[in-house]
Amino acid sequence: MVEATYVIDEETLRDRPADELAARARVTELEAIGPDGDLERVPLLRMLGELDQAETLGWQVLERQGGPGSKDALMMTGVLPIEAVASAIRLAHVLHWSEDYEAADDLYSAALRSLDNARMNADDRVPSLEAFTHQHLGKMRFDQGKVAIAQLHFEQALRIREEEGAPEDQLASSRQALAVTKSLLDTGGA
Repeated sequence: MVEATYVIDEETLRDRPADELAARARVTELEAIGPDGDLERVPLLRMLGELDQAETLGWQVLERQGGPGSKDALMMTGVLPIEAVASAIRLAHVLHWSEDYEAADDLYSAALRSLDNARMNADDRVPSLEAFTHQHLGKMRFDQGKVAIAQLHFEQALRIREEEGAPEDQLASSRQALAVTKSLLDTGGA
């Protein structure tokens, strides 16, 4: 099994493979696995710049998990099954990179509504998924030049991750994003 690691750019906050060849090898391995490898394949394809393929696969994964299978179906979706939230966030991140901000916003909104519903049922997956949503929604706002709004999302993600004792790489990602936005705001960058 090939391990595909990534790094987060200090200025753009975009993730990219630490080793592109390893990432491509991992994508090939995941293709051979079939549908069980698709959820991991979506962000790798995004980082490799294969946005069309990542989007197509992202919709397929989302639909298999009980969510909408297209932008048109998304328009009629209010709440996603909790099992589909992570794939919705990953697909929203692909749409963000494709600059389809409206569809990405719709997916993030559906994810947050779904998490609110799951919270009422005391679902223990809510905190990590909520932090994941805020982290990536912050990255989209950052790319849109809405740095102050991005900062609020990064603060929310970090707060949740600290409260939940999230893994160090997730805490570091939120801290890095927060430091970049604070620096920009302090220097009048947005």
